[in-house]
Amino acid sequence: TSTERKVNVTKKTIPAVSIITPMYNAEKYIGECLDSLRAQTFTDFEVIIVDDGSTDNSVAIVEKYIPKLKNRLQLIRLKNNSGGCAAIPRNIAMKIARGEYLLFVDADDAITKTALEEMYTIAKKFNADVISCERFYSINGEIKVNSIDMKKIEPTSYLSNGYELVSPALLNPSLEKRLLALHNYKLIWNFCGKFVRRDLLMEHDIKMVGIGAEDLIFTCCLLCAAPKYILVPNAIYFYRSLEDSLTHKPMTIAGNLQKWVRMSVEGLDYMDAFMDKFQCAPELKYIAFEALMQEFMRTILQVYQLVSAPRLDEFIRSQLATTGSSDIMTSFIFSRMNTFNLRILKQQETIRKQQQQIQELQEQLHQSQKGPVND
Repeated sequence: TSTERKVNVTKKTIPAVSIITPMYNAEKYIGECLDSLRAQTFTDFEVIIVDDGSTDNSVAIVEKYIPKLKNRLQLIRLKNNSGGCAAIPRNIAMKIARGEYLLFVDADDAITKTALEEMYTIAKKFNADVISCERFYSINGEIKVNSIDMKKIEPTSYLSNGYELVSPALLNPSLEKRLLALHNYKLIWNFCGKFVRRDLLMEHDIKMVGIGAEDLIFTCCLLCAAPKYILVPNAIYFYRSLEDSLTHKPMTIAGNLQKWVRMSVEGLDYMDAFMDKFQCAPELKYIAFEALMQEFMRTILQVYQLVSAPRLDEFIRSQLATTGSSDIMTSFIFSRMNTFNLRILKQQETIRKQQQQIQELQEQLHQSQKGPVND
């Protein structure tokens, strides 16, 4: 019962759930996040917040919540900022987490009152390794979880199959089909909304990696390692999209390209080594690599449109040389770049032709409105 769980928590027994929250300058939202945790109908959990060198009032706010959460909240402060790499604070939190299951909640987001109760009930019923919520709530303003009228908010999904699910479903155990689903945008790969068995992460040494697309890499590892990967239609997570968040900060062209190369090499190397543990065939690795590069290319589109092909080629090669990438890695990355460049050129040509057609139609319309010329 909930009463018994509260007693167990005070006795410092192992909690059922550990909530992992990285934080950086989140003073506007961290209170709402923690209020949503205080409101949980399931109370056998701990919260681990790793502050990534915040310079605002975030830490002071969190400290006020420690007694409110009955000392189930642990705050860890990093002396130096990780440079925008949320993987570092997440990994630190994962090392000290004691829960049977882990849930990842960002400092500017929140969860529903029954989130932990729903996820833990499903996890125990199916003896799940991973539970992935295929729907979520997208919020721009305040998240007043205690008073919000859930009937007035429609959950959304990045994917079409998120709405097709009506009950928990076991993901096909075939790794090829799992990776194809990931590649074809049939699975949500966000950290948030995933309920993961801690022992699975420890057994396979699954970590967060990189400064971009780390959620996709993490999900790829889970797909390889988790026998029981359960998809659910539950919407338990309030995701807040912020233009001023770390992932939306503008960068120079050179900065974007350097970041892209770093992410590509580090991500591909990690996935390659991890999939070797499961003796994955090259074709399976290729599917996973394509999914990762597809995500990187999507985010680098605007930079590609600003840089000439020769300059881009020279810059990328110089960056790859500093990473010590193998010839195979370099060839793979460039083949994806070339494919992407051709796609962009084709799209630009289509747009140019459409603009020309529009201009011709406008001229014809203008002539017809003037009427016939009388001699």
